[in-house]
Amino acid sequence: MSDKQKKRELKLGGCEIKPDNPAKHCLSCHKDFDQLHPCAFYVKNFNFLITGYYSTDLRFDIQASVNGYRLIYIKSVNGDEGNGEPKEFLFDLMKWGEIWTKILKCFVFDWNDEYVNNNVIDGPSWELVIELLSESGDGTTQIKRIIGTNHHPVYFNNLLKIFSTIVGEKFS
Repeated sequence: MSDKQKKRELKLGGCEIKPDNPAKHCLSCHKDFDQLHPCAFYVKNFNFLITGYYSTDLRFDIQASVNGYRLIYIKSVNGDEGNGEPKEFLFDLMKWGEIWTKILKCFVFDWNDEYVNNNVIDGPSWELVIELLSESGDGTTQIKRIIGTNHHPVYFNNLLKIFSTIVGEKFS
C-alpha cells in the first residue's frame, strides 16, 4: 500500500472518523467527495423551493415533529401562493430514514453553494436549505444553503423525483 500511496494511486484515510471526512477521493483531480453524512435524526428542517417566471412554484418543507417528520407541500401557479392548498404528509422515523437515505444518494452535501447560468433570462430559481442539529446535543444547528438560477447540479432531478414520488405528482 505504501508504494501505491507514493505513486498517488491510493489515498489513505486518517485514524479518526468524523462527519466531514470524505468517503472517496478522485486521483485525477484530487478532490475529496461523498463525505460521511449526518444521521436522518439530526435533520431539524429541510426546505426545497423551486420558482419560475410565470410558472408553477413548488415548496417542500420538512420539519422534525414529536413522532417523526412532517412534510408540507405547496404548489402554486403564476407565483400566487394563495392558490396552492398545502398538503401534509407524515412520516414515522423509519420512513423518514428511508427518504433521507434517498436524499443522500443525490449527494446534496457535495453540491456547490450556488449554481447560476447568466445566459438564460427568466428561467427557474431554486433554493435548498438543510438545518441539522449538532451531534453534541447542545441544541445548536448547522445550516447548508444552496441556491440556483437557471442551472442546477447533476443530481437535482433525482431529488425532485424523490418528492414527486412522495406527493404523487409528476414534475417537469
